[in-house]
Formats: sequence, structure tokens, C-alpha cells
Amino acid sequence: MSTLLDGGPKAIRADVVTRLIAAETVAGDRVYNSRELPEETKDHPAISVRSSGGREKKWPQSGLVFHRTERLQIVGAVSGATTDEQLAIDVDDLETEIRDALFGDGKWVGIFKHVEEADCEKFLSIEGRVRIGAIKITLEVSYTTTYPATLEDDLNKVAATTQSTDPAGADVSERIFPIEVAP
Repeated sequence: MSTLLDGGPKAIRADVVTRLIAAETVAGDRVYNSRELPEETKDHPAISVRSSGGREKKWPQSGLVFHRTERLQIVGAVSGATTDEQLAIDVDDLETEIRDALFGDGKWVGIFKHVEEADCEKFLSIEGRVRIGAIKITLEVSYTTTYPATLEDDLNKVAATTQSTDPAGADVSERIFPIEVAP
């Protein structure tokens, strides 16, 4: 398994931030691993990468192996356009740069079992004479993860007797006994 995936959501977010900075988007180095974007328009364009949750599903017959889907939101803000049309173009350009930086890297996409753009929303706002545009791209990345067996040592110290005539799911709790394990 990849070191990136071993680090879970925190490592995936940090990697996305690094990739967006390296892609030299219009945001430059104003790409944050945070839920916050700068409010001051002088600090735009800027991009924020955040986790919005995830889910895990245990694989049947697999012990401690889980299928994890992490939901990431990449939010970008631009300002400074003098027309509504230019603002819309700036938001579209930022969207293209974000997509190219992530989906254009087959090696990055290949690390995951599945990468999907779940949603994309665009916002345009005019407050006074200031035009602010934003985009929110929601990605779902899926991968396999495992958890260490915390009970392994304890389970190595017990045994249970079973009979060939025991039905499936039989209660054998009265036949569990401790065994001595040599140090």
C-alpha cells in the first residue's frame, strides 16, 4: 500500500495541497490545508482543501481490511475582475487548473481504487464594486485500508474445542480455555 494512503485523510489532503501548488495554478502558493479561505480579496485567488467526511465498509471474509471512501472539497476563490463575464471566465479557468492538476496525473489517480468528482458548484457574487467568484469541487477517493490487530496477543492465548457435529454458529463459549504461550 502507498505511504500516501497509509496516512489517511490528513495525508491525502496534504498531498492535494502540494500538487495544486506544484501545478502553478493562479492561486500560486495560496493553497491551504484548511477549512478557511482568506476573506481579503487582496489574498485572492486562493484554494482551500478540506475533508468533508468519509465512510468505511468492512470487506467480507477479510479480517481487518476495509474499503474507505474519503470525501474532499476543493474550494477556490477569485476576485479582481472588472466585469461579470471576466469573473465567470476566471472561475472557469481556476476549475480547469484544479482538474488538470489532479485528474491529469494518471499516477495519482492510479493510487486509489476509484476517484470520482461527486459535485461541482460555482458561485458569483457582487458586493458593492467587488466581484468575488468561487468554485467548490467535491471529490470522492476510495482506497483499501487495514487496521492493526489489537487483540492478536490475547487471541493467541486461548483455544476452543469444537466437535464435528457442532452446527454452524454453535455456542462454544463454555469450551474456551486459556493456553500457555512460551515467552
